[in-house]
Amino acid sequence: MVLFNRPDYTKQVFAALKDCSGIEDYLILLHIEPGNKKVVELAKSIDFAHFHITLNRKRLGIGRNTYLAWQHGFSKADFLIHIEDDTVPAPDCLRYMEYCREAYCDNHSIFSISAYNQSYCHPLQYYHLSRRSTYTCWIVGLWRNRWNWIKHSWNPDPNRYGEYMAKHLAKFDLYEVYPLLSRTQN
Repeated sequence: MVLFNRPDYTKQVFAALKDCSGIEDYLILLHIEPGNKKVVELAKSIDFAHFHITLNRKRLGIGRNTYLAWQHGFSKADFLIHIEDDTVPAPDCLRYMEYCREAYCDNHSIFSISAYNQSYCHPLQYYHLSRRSTYTCWIVGLWRNRWNWIKHSWNPDPNRYGEYMAKHLAKFDLYEVYPLLSRTQN
């Protein structure tokens, strides 16, 4: 997770994470930008999963902070779920990510798994998935081998990293999988 100065959003995200099925089996790596003590206090109060806090000495910006959070995550696991401080997960969000991790790990045209979708979903399609050639940062799952494809050309500009990721996917004809019924609220 990357966090900065939005304690009200952070509190909502933590409350939702606490209700996620399987959260007790996760290690949450929190990469926190300096500047808001309440955010740090909220992080230290997590009682629903194992966690580790990295408090940046200076503000790095979302692009650089995300890069370092992913680097840290991939030192611990071969798949990570990236959550930002304003992305509230549904109770089945982690299980959805776990399903997609297994279902698409060998499909190298799939770069990432998104939990977000803005479009209306008919109730008969609540458990349907699709793919798109873009990148959505609002709760994303990523495999280590896909990270290796981009980490050396990462754009740390806080206003450009999401745009860079979307261009990368389009350039190499890669896709993200997403649920027709969003598993996160932004």
